[in-house]
Amino acid sequence: MKGPLCDKQYEVAKFYKNNQPRHLILEGAIRSGKTYVDLLLWNSHVHGMPKPSKDFIITGYTIGSIERNIIKPMSNLLGLSITLDQFGRFDMGSHKINCFGTNTESSHKPMQGMTSYGWLGNEITSHHRNSVTEAFQRCSGDGSRIFWDTNPDNPTHPVKVDYVDRSGLRDEDGNLAIQSFHFVLDDNELLPKEYVDDVKRTTPAGMWYDRRILGLWVAAEGIIFTNWKEIDEIPEEVKLHSRRFYGLDFGFSVDPAVLIDVYFNGDEIWVDELIYSTDYTNYMLAADMEKFCDRDVQIYADSAEPKSIEEIFSFGFNIHGATKGPDSVRVGIDWMLGKRIYVTSKSKNIINELQNYAWKVNKDGAKLPVPIDMYDHAIDSIRYASSEFIDIFKGRISDVGADELGL
Repeated sequence: MKGPLCDKQYEVAKFYKNNQPRHLILEGAIRSGKTYVDLLLWNSHVHGMPKPSKDFIITGYTIGSIERNIIKPMSNLLGLSITLDQFGRFDMGSHKINCFGTNTESSHKPMQGMTSYGWLGNEITSHHRNSVTEAFQRCSGDGSRIFWDTNPDNPTHPVKVDYVDRSGLRDEDGNLAIQSFHFVLDDNELLPKEYVDDVKRTTPAGMWYDRRILGLWVAAEGIIFTNWKEIDEIPEEVKLHSRRFYGLDFGFSVDPAVLIDVYFNGDEIWVDELIYSTDYTNYMLAADMEKFCDRDVQIYADSAEPKSIEEIFSFGFNIHGATKGPDSVRVGIDWMLGKRIYVTSKSKNIINELQNYAWKVNKDGAKLPVPIDMYDHAIDSIRYASSEFIDIFKGRISDVGADELGL
């Protein structure tokens, strides 16, 4: 230990002071001390900027996550009561800090036009790529610095491939452009031993242990969907010769509301993400659906939410509950596995789910025919949209009477 910092945190702080990388990335295990040292260096950078007042950027998945993960610990660190104004801003000394959620395709728009002298990105793997690109472009102020922290994700994630793996890169003048540091849970020496032991004991072996404890960028074990490909956009030719449906999964505070545009063309499924966001009331959801949805296209939604379906129907949408029967999740997965799935590149959350949706495994490591109940909101929406195509004899047979079957 070196004063109030753990050895790893001190290593990072010392390196930053001596080398001043333009882009610092702290990645690795949960609760490993990444965000704390990031905040220390960020505050030092902001307070080190001379007057007059300058703009800085903080980004997170949502404003709520910024308040939890950044504002609250920053308030404790500085001994201040920091409150965001109606525009998501607060003052730090003479400077203005601008906070932006990044969970939608259009989240980057409020950043446009500003000049920033620094950017703090929290859990950067959760950001929509449009917001990442925009924030980079905004950081054009003289002496600007970029600070990221994140837990690991899929090893093919652009954050790892384009930035973490390029640690040590220098610009044409020889200045350090990117530097990343890897953290494991044991790097946080301030955590109680009982807590560390409990987390290690209760975290499942395999991907979850590797990511959460060791901070490794590993793919999910027993990954379900490998039959998909990322594309730039859905071709007009496909749209003209396909059957089209929307799939809708309701959510609010923790789970996101998800709306997927789905085209079925023979053995192909073409999908485009329209909405994927938390904190959506049904009224807000309907307002955004006005922008995205063709009212002539049927919407299939989670039938476990009849009240929500009625509310969306009252706004004039052609919405129905997706049929659910015994083992309907597995049946829907089996049906989707028999197709080729094409996903637009802007559908970041669909891609993330496809890269992580996995089968459960037993204590011996054998796969079970039950998916882990995570990374499934967009996938559920695609299943709902597929309702009319899933063979009645392969999952809905127990819900269908003899008369309906013509028997």
